[in-house]
Amino acid sequence: MKLRKINSSLAIFLIYFFVFSFFDAKPAKPRVENNLYNKENFSNYFSGTVSFDNNDFDISVNKLKKIEKLGNIHKQYINEYIFALVHNQKISEAFKFSKNIQKEKSELSFYTNLLLALNFLNNNNYNKSMQYLKKIINNQNTPNFQQIIVKGIFNYLNAFNNFSEKDTFFLESRLTGFNKINEAFYNCYLGNLNAEEDFLKLVNSEDMGYSRYDFFYLNYLVSKDFKKKASNFLNTRKEKHQNNLLFNQGAIWVNNKNYKKIKNIFNCRKPKHVISEYLYLIANLYSSEEKFNLSNFYLNLSIYFNKNFSSNKFLLAENLFNLGDFKNSEKNYRSFDSKDEIFYWYAQKRLFWILKKTKNEERALDFIVNNFDKIKNFDAVHFYDLANFYKNLEKYSESIQFYSKSLEILEKKNELYAEILYRRGGSYERLKLYQESEKDLLESLKIVEDDPYVLNYLAYSWIERNKNINKSMKMLEKAHSLKDEDPYIADSLAWANFLVGKYDKAEKLQQKALKLMPNDPIVNDHYGDILWKQNKKLEARYFWKYVLSLEDAEEEMKKKIKEKLIFGLNKKS
Repeated sequence: MKLRKINSSLAIFLIYFFVFSFFDAKPAKPRVENNLYNKENFSNYFSGTVSFDNNDFDISVNKLKKIEKLGNIHKQYINEYIFALVHNQKISEAFKFSKNIQKEKSELSFYTNLLLALNFLNNNNYNKSMQYLKKIINNQNTPNFQQIIVKGIFNYLNAFNNFSEKDTFFLESRLTGFNKINEAFYNCYLGNLNAEEDFLKLVNSEDMGYSRYDFFYLNYLVSKDFKKKASNFLNTRKEKHQNNLLFNQGAIWVNNKNYKKIKNIFNCRKPKHVISEYLYLIANLYSSEEKFNLSNFYLNLSIYFNKNFSSNKFLLAENLFNLGDFKNSEKNYRSFDSKDEIFYWYAQKRLFWILKKTKNEERALDFIVNNFDKIKNFDAVHFYDLANFYKNLEKYSESIQFYSKSLEILEKKNELYAEILYRRGGSYERLKLYQESEKDLLESLKIVEDDPYVLNYLAYSWIERNKNINKSMKMLEKAHSLKDEDPYIADSLAWANFLVGKYDKAEKLQQKALKLMPNDPIVNDHYGDILWKQNKKLEARYFWKYVLSLEDAEEEMKKKIKEKLIFGLNKKS
């Protein structure tokens, strides 16, 4: 559903003005019961939809609730009220409203039929649920992806309802990954022996999009009491999943022999848990397309069907953050219990960014440091995370301290080791401790040869100091060949060519960087310098002046640019 959007304040004003002018000028006979088309109802509808667009779901529900009778005649209102209720996690009320619409024999929208189907599913009435899903499937006006969503739910219900092959809907072969995932859960629910094989196909796939299903394979092994196999699987996947929250939290539960926890969070023999994961899959697909409101619609339904699966709130909180709803994003992140330490620490890290955005940097830093002190079992990743926060706030000395603590704990063979050296090297460079910086960056390259970002950082550091220019050029060309669409690497290589007088080549590379990062102060400043050397002085001054208008431009850079606007590059700047 494409929710109605208010395009501009002028449009709102004109709608409001003309509608109320009409009401005031011609008090007509009510066309429907209780004169639904009146000022008060219009005001509630207007306020409710605008509040929804502003993510004020409480206000939206309260306003739209006052005009529920509009549901008998106004399809757009039905969809908006349903969305407001679901986004406000009032799922039972959304079910009830959908039933009332159905009783009035009004034309049912896709979302009304879907909620009616899910309501009957929730009450274990699978036959009735399938009837409403068929209404959607048989409607030729239902968009293709909505058809796919509903057919997937229908197939699960068919499995829950003693499974009839003839009633199963075929999903297009192009949906290979989608079908692989569903097949694993079908067979897991049905208790088929090939369920393990299906999960293994997912976890052994090269596609990183399946990394979530490593947890479900772990869950499957624990549910079957294959504890030794679960431990062996953990050992083989430890390095692969340093950033996989769900898997890492599951690993802690298994290592602590907290098997009850991992079983409670998901049980593939429970229909509601399976449907919850399916709805999460849909939500994740919408989120990947940046359709965050649609994602949250399915995500809230997913959470309703399996409240134990708390980690699904991470996607909800992230969607809300991307929508600019920091208040509700923060609320979801704060809901995580410190007992689940992986989930909890990640939530605190995300809260840091919310506080940095909504409060200030010092408040955010105090928050994360205080929560860091509450951690019972420190590991290298915790120190690494804290170091990154300090570095982000340009507190380089403190970042070096915690990067060093992380390196003391890690083994050199750990893939994070080279990354930490790279980051610590960057902090040293920012403090002009060039010898220490070079040592770290070169050590990082010994571990991960030809890492494009390390090559770029070290080479750019050299050319900025007019050192090792030829070697730097080769390193940057190598980095650019590996990451030819990276704007920072393109800018570095352009600048190296500028320094050796290859202005035409520098211009082409800088144009690429500018296209990828049009608002970056350094990229625009460098482009101005290149243009000046090509005797394009008017264009050069245009780009220098543009830098002065950019918020991210540092004061020192602005000062130098003001000199260049007067003297050009004739004076060292």
